[in-house]
Amino acid sequence: MARQSKKQKKQNILERFFNRNKGKDIVVKPNKITIFYDQYLERITGIPFEEAMVQEDFTFADCLHSLFISYPEIPKRVPPGKLGFWLNGGRPETFDTLKDGDKVEFIVIDKQIKLTQEQIEAVRNQLEAEISELIRRYEVDITLKKIKKTIFNESKFKDFRSVTAAFSEKIEDLNEASQVLNVLMKAWNYFPHKSLSGQCPLEKLSELQKNSPYLK
Repeated sequence: MARQSKKQKKQNILERFFNRNKGKDIVVKPNKITIFYDQYLERITGIPFEEAMVQEDFTFADCLHSLFISYPEIPKRVPPGKLGFWLNGGRPETFDTLKDGDKVEFIVIDKQIKLTQEQIEAVRNQLEAEISELIRRYEVDITLKKIKKTIFNESKFKDFRSVTAAFSEKIEDLNEASQVLNVLMKAWNYFPHKSLSGQCPLEKLSELQKNSPYLK
């Protein structure tokens, strides 16, 4: 029996549920979406992010339902109202249709944590130092300025793939690659985005949390 390639083995569990027409004689145009998990959810999923092929009429509600089926520990360990989510940096509607290149982010909300602007700036400064060190260590052909500019001007997460690819091409060890990806994803969440009116995703989440009666 032929051995499976690493790519075949890496087929994610969500994809089994996303492809609702598997086994049927139906032709659909697949869209590729990327799903991200914060550090708490990563302890459940075992991965910081994954890509999935979904059909054209796949909605955010379908995505959420598939998440709970694929990872039943999430609804058991995350109380109602504590699971936060983003679609391309904004708040999704239940039946928003997911398109090719979309990014969905899931995070656990802790209403006790209130980041001040000073704290956010401190984290940004720390991230700049960490990223600069990673660029130097792995001799990556990209600059901190380019990374910040890419995050600020992003329209979809696929714009950020050039950044992650620059590092992944240089790193062979999976543990090291995962650690670097976590730093880059933290940068994505803390650095400003033009699409969020100059705020970072965590600032926007804090704003939504403050104005939501369900998260108080």
